[in-house]
Amino acid sequence: MAGAWAKNRKLMLCAGAALGLLMPTAHAAAQGQGTPAPAPSPPAPSPPAGGRPPAPERRPENDIVVTAPAQQSSIDRQTYLVRDTPEARSATTSDILARIPSVEVQDDGSVRLIGAGSATVLIDGRRVADPQTQLRNMTGNQIERIEVLTNPGAQFPAQGTGGIVNIVTRRNTQNGLGGSATASVANHAGYDLRVSPTYGAGNWTFTGSFGHGGGENPYRFERDRFLLAQGGPVPPSSEAGSETDEYRYYYGNSSASYRPDDRRTITLAGTLAHTDLSQDRTSLLIAPAIPGGSADQRSTNEANFDYRDLALDYRGTSARQGELLTASVKWARFSGDFDSLFLLDPAAAAANSFHQQRTMLDESWTGKADYVRPFRGASRLSIGAQLVTTSNRFVQDAIGALPSGAPFAASSVVEGSWLEYAGYVTYQFALAGFTIMPGVRFEGREYDLGGTTGVPDLKTSRLFPSLHVERQLAPWLTGSASYSRRITYPGIQQLNPALNFTDATAAQAGNPLLQPQLTDSWEARLRGTLGRHSLELTAFRRTTEDIWSFRGEFDPTGVLITRPFNFGSQALTGAELSARGPILSGLRYVLTANLSDQGLDPDAGGPLPGRHSATWSGTGQLEYRDGQDGRAGADRVNLTLRYFGATDTGFTRVSPLALATFTWSHAITDRLSAVLTVTNLRFSEGRETITTGVTTRSRDLIAPPSPQRISLALTWSFRRPGQGPRVQQQQQQQGGPPPIPGAGPGS
Repeated sequence: MAGAWAKNRKLMLCAGAALGLLMPTAHAAAQGQGTPAPAPSPPAPSPPAGGRPPAPERRPENDIVVTAPAQQSSIDRQTYLVRDTPEARSATTSDILARIPSVEVQDDGSVRLIGAGSATVLIDGRRVADPQTQLRNMTGNQIERIEVLTNPGAQFPAQGTGGIVNIVTRRNTQNGLGGSATASVANHAGYDLRVSPTYGAGNWTFTGSFGHGGGENPYRFERDRFLLAQGGPVPPSSEAGSETDEYRYYYGNSSASYRPDDRRTITLAGTLAHTDLSQDRTSLLIAPAIPGGSADQRSTNEANFDYRDLALDYRGTSARQGELLTASVKWARFSGDFDSLFLLDPAAAAANSFHQQRTMLDESWTGKADYVRPFRGASRLSIGAQLVTTSNRFVQDAIGALPSGAPFAASSVVEGSWLEYAGYVTYQFALAGFTIMPGVRFEGREYDLGGTTGVPDLKTSRLFPSLHVERQLAPWLTGSASYSRRITYPGIQQLNPALNFTDATAAQAGNPLLQPQLTDSWEARLRGTLGRHSLELTAFRRTTEDIWSFRGEFDPTGVLITRPFNFGSQALTGAELSARGPILSGLRYVLTANLSDQGLDPDAGGPLPGRHSATWSGTGQLEYRDGQDGRAGADRVNLTLRYFGATDTGFTRVSPLALATFTWSHAITDRLSAVLTVTNLRFSEGRETITTGVTTRSRDLIAPPSPQRISLALTWSFRRPGQGPRVQQQQQQQGGPPPIPGAGPGS
């Protein structure tokens, strides 16, 4: 967790929680209901490079997530199919990911792979601006498969030290009318109304997704600040209160796909979305600097957000089986306006106020092309290139008084842009019974920080090699080993030193000396099947240089300013074990646990010494199914228990968390189903973050209600069971074209 820095984006993330219901749901729903996207549908497994016949496909299990065929198109990933069930239509992508080995969905919605750090989330191979909120709001029935890459090959963007989760949406072509309609209600005034029709006729497919919804997110919080002195910490301030975030959203998405022949597809898609957010926060602030020692504080924020995008995609195959070319260009724009007012009523002085207005703008263009050239057997060459340009602007004006009553005024402009360019090549082949895939990616990024602060622009370009080796050790056992090098780039705000106030006592600032994080990752894995049980054991070591951490210091006016720093290096060494299978008829389990040793070595990183600590996490699930999915009377019950151990990034430490989620789905008729969900029933108070600086220590606790959400959804299918989309059979035949590296036309 980014600690205090994450709070700098609180307003945008809260709005993103609503906007996430717009962008991913609209775009993915359109594709999930039948848009033939440029990337190909997954084929039946091709013969492996070693020449042995493909392993038979495993029988579907009684779960939303089904393990894919043992032999996959590329050895750098694990693929999991997602079934289109009533439960999946109401389950979020975060719920789906939590059922997959090696994947951890954190309490804040971020995704980690085998405890190794935040993963990069791609949707159809494309990076997304706010993956946490998109995962919370994209439903499972829009997903065809999920690819998990703890050590990604060179085909994928190098961004993100924790690996990649690539979500591939459904791409079936259907004739006539299809789609679905969903309505849900929840506690805290939550509701969602969504209709996603599709229509196919001849070579054309049209899709649309339209919706409206809203709700409230209440939570309790505590904030304590300490000055570090020789005699012990001195508390200059403490605050406790509650906040309610109310949101409303509207969205619309449409796409048109044209297939001039069976080998080419052209798709044009666009999205328009709007979100309104209102926040109301009350608290008691205690500080010696305040007249009377305390003050009642109330803050309100009104914000609105607009999102729009437009994408053009092309996909083409040739007479040579497996040869594939994809290309795409995409434009996206996200803007927001904020108007905040902080009212303070000191115990022994007149009331005062602090007012701020902010605007933000993010605009990007992405172009990408990939080519796959098959050779003898399953050997193939993959090459590709990508160009991304992004511009950011964040303007803030603040005026009023500090809690002490002293007058205050500030104005800041954070702006800049970056250009990213990349090219890669990989080759998968057979040698002495092994399947081997070496690759290398050249990737660079150049920043322009606007020239308004005197900060030198950051420029970086590097080679990112990867190597994957796999061998079948027995009919029931497969072994693999891999290596990859990855990077995490800083954002514009993390580099610009201009202050951005979150309220009258706290502000965030960038660090122009912040360097990217670089990670080298090694893994060894055994995957086996014992009867109807699947087992997987992974040993790993990841070393990260210039790891980021965040620390805060008080300025002369008493404002806590938090900045990112390069703490030093981190070494993570450990193992993960996962198992899944049936217990009794209709009852099955999924267990995943990992344990690792984390070593931190600071590079003159402040007051904290180097240290070692144990980190661990685990997930346990029980699922019971009665009846046939999609038929009247079918029931499915799922109970998931999750534990996330404490994390330490140097200056910032986050407490452990334990919670549970319960889901019950019931098919009322063959086309109408109801789903009851109880989300995040907590076994701990909340999540506590402690940040230590040179002279300051801060403690922040956020505690949402338990359970966080109780919802009831009704979902209606426009098609009866057995009348689903007509899949393009030529793409599903044995030896069909392999998925394009990166599983999508753009990233």
